[in-house]
Amino acid sequence: FLVPSCDSAFGVEVAFGAKTNVRVNCPSENWQAVLRIQIQRQTEALVYTRARGEGSILTAADIATELIDSTVAASELQQTEVVGRVLKRAVQKGELIRSNQLEEATTIYLTNQELKKGSLVDLSTLRPTMKPYSETQFDQRLDPETLKNSVLTRDISINDIVSKSDFATAQQTVVITTLLERGSLFDQSTIKVEMRTGKLPQDAIADPSQLARATAKRRLNPGSIVRFSDISIEPHVKAGQTVTLRVKRSQFTVTLDMLAMEDGYLGDRIKLQNQESNETVFATVTGVGLTERR
Repeated sequence: FLVPSCDSAFGVEVAFGAKTNVRVNCPSENWQAVLRIQIQRQTEALVYTRARGEGSILTAADIATELIDSTVAASELQQTEVVGRVLKRAVQKGELIRSNQLEEATTIYLTNQELKKGSLVDLSTLRPTMKPYSETQFDQRLDPETLKNSVLTRDISINDIVSKSDFATAQQTVVITTLLERGSLFDQSTIKVEMRTGKLPQDAIADPSQLARATAKRRLNPGSIVRFSDISIEPHVKAGQTVTLRVKRSQFTVTLDMLAMEDGYLGDRIKLQNQESNETVFATVTGVGLTERR
């Protein structure tokens, strides 16, 4: 079958009304031929770029897009649906990627050192590992961020898989360090902050700053959790107490002693009496034993 060199582009047209026949001609050479053709449509499909074994976790480097004959049924998977999944069986380079070859993967956590019961969780001691979803238990699928402020409920050996049941959430609370009698003030020597697991009293005190000027309503034993129902807050100014009153004016400030006629906390407006003149005034509590009037 000889094809001449043509000075111009070959002319191509359907021959005999059939799409499988075309007439090709070269006008300058007065040449033509009728050819039978076969049309193949191609489509994009995902294939493996290398052989991988059963249980392998696929990465972007394991996947490529190629054009294949449209008569071959290809999976409609997208690359993002394949990366990170686990192979159920071994595959070969160039093999089409199909959904029935793949399994969902999930992250579980192993310990990289021995851990002791009761210790606070340190996320650096946990090592993430990908596993087929079907090979893991529900309790093992955890988010490490949820483990902050948790303590271990058992001793754990190195390389053990950890589960949700291995941890208990710990909450900060204030506890008594020494016997505290009724009416005693709380201070740094009588309390400390601890992380406790289990259910705490609803009115448990979490921050030592909440015990400023607080006294015990009853005897409290060492180790007791301090509750709001256990304390009374001493007023900054007590009725019958001599307090300092500062009177501020634009040109001067006067300070004098006054008798408090009522209890008052920071910011309260209370009645004071001048013990020499018996005159009464109202002033704002600004601190312990301090008041101010503008």
